[in-house]
Amino acid sequence: MSAVDVASANDVRTQRVLSQIDLGRLGLEIGPAYNPLLPKASGARVETLDHAPKAHLIEKYRGYGVPQELLDRIEDVDYIWTGGSMVDAVGRAEAFDFILGSHVIEHSVDLVGFLQDCQTLLRSGGRVVLVVPDQRFCFDLLKPLTSVGAVVDAHLTPTRFHTPGALLDHTAYACTRAGQIVWSPEELGEVALQFPTMAGAEEVIARGVRQDEYHDVHRWTFTPSSFALLIHDLRGLGYHDLVQVPTAPPPLGFEFFVTLEHATAGPVPADRLHLLRNAMAELAFARGDFASQGPSEELVRARREVAELRDSTSWKITRPLRSASTVVRRAAAYARHR
Repeated sequence: MSAVDVASANDVRTQRVLSQIDLGRLGLEIGPAYNPLLPKASGARVETLDHAPKAHLIEKYRGYGVPQELLDRIEDVDYIWTGGSMVDAVGRAEAFDFILGSHVIEHSVDLVGFLQDCQTLLRSGGRVVLVVPDQRFCFDLLKPLTSVGAVVDAHLTPTRFHTPGALLDHTAYACTRAGQIVWSPEELGEVALQFPTMAGAEEVIARGVRQDEYHDVHRWTFTPSSFALLIHDLRGLGYHDLVQVPTAPPPLGFEFFVTLEHATAGPVPADRLHLLRNAMAELAFARGDFASQGPSEELVRARREVAELRDSTSWKITRPLRSASTVVRRAAAYARHR
């Protein structure tokens, strides 16, 4: 680590990501755009994979109104990836000791393929560190949780781009809270649909049918527990050999952090029903006041208690959450009948 200057990585988010890897090793960052987690200028041995060369990225994000100081952070792209296999884009296997990806996996057309590519690109013992939007605190709040069946369907019946249904789900369920598309766990403002009449849904479906252009949506949505269950189940089905590291950093704001290791040893056995209950409790915590048309004081207090509990136990929520989630359910019921 002494070879890398991480002084610029002074924010908690970046420090949490970098704490999971050996910065003296060779890494790959997927889709860093104008906000790399580990800039090459830091001295790190890191290569980048993105969907376009540097010059094209600068023009793209300038057109979106991104300020010049952020455009200046866009780095030379080592590998161009426009879909399909990342291994083919890189051109070699077992090349990296770590892979970084912030807000990448939820956009993948084939989530299983993404995991398999990461596994192939990693050396034994290597790690994938992901920053993932938490469904509870972003515009995905009202979407159904991603199921293992949907992920397997996408892998076994491949498409080049997102399907009509995946694009339609964004139009049907995307929401805001207090007018924001992402928010903190403490935010209790009004939830509103982004597209209350589903205007334009027919064209959205037609885009998915045409399959002639990539349209960016969150194909997959997770809470920390639902993600852990999905990774566990996909490994059990033989789709990958990655193991989730239980010491990954706790959630922060509207994101959570996942570390997957290319390990030869098997994972710690998981109680699937326990993870499912945790995922349901996590969603109940986030949706309770929405379902009751406004939070009661009791529900607000319960949400804070669950947030404190989540922060103190990292992603691996244990027995106390079941008691806390009961408080949330009772408070939500109280709010509905007050």
